[in-house]
Amino acid sequence: MTAVAPAQTNLYWNTSGPAASWTSSNWSASGPAPFATAWSPGASAHFTSASRVTFATTTIGDVVVDPGVAVTVTAGGTVSTGGVVRTIEVGSEGSLTWTNQAVSNNSATGFIKTGAGTWSIGAQPNAYSGGFALAEGTVVVTGGRSLGTGKVTLYTRGKAFVGTWKRADRLSTFTLANADGTPMLDRKSTR
Repeated sequence: MTAVAPAQTNLYWNTSGPAASWTSSNWSASGPAPFATAWSPGASAHFTSASRVTFATTTIGDVVVDPGVAVTVTAGGTVSTGGVVRTIEVGSEGSLTWTNQAVSNNSATGFIKTGAGTWSIGAQPNAYSGGFALAEGTVVVTGGRSLGTGKVTLYTRGKAFVGTWKRADRLSTFTLANADGTPMLDRKSTR
């Protein structure tokens, strides 16, 4: 996860309107109305109030959910990061629920979760090969493919742990493991 993303256009979602497709003209370039701007592939998406949106095949930039805001993104199409790592920032007391969304299989695709809020990632219908880093907050994972098959970095108590997620079968818990499959984290190592 080393590719650097180019500068992004910031677009703000129309939170007062009905649920709509991610690629619809339901965005604003400045935050307040009018919300008549078309989605620009690779733009950064900013959510300032509770929102419901249906994803569509496109490329995203970073995603920002303001503190105290709940956003639900319903699956549709395939999300791409344009072959770079993108930041998903969910503010304190905020939540982003991303249900069963297919993610590009580009190995350079990756996500860094920041902010004190919660990102709930549903089971992915495909196995993207990118990586994942948890820098702040909480991530709720409900599927074996949710975090990709690439490197995972977990930051806790000033330490960085790099490995991959492993589990014996679909009913087993996940373990962060090093290259030879040895578990890296247990209750003692995170204290």
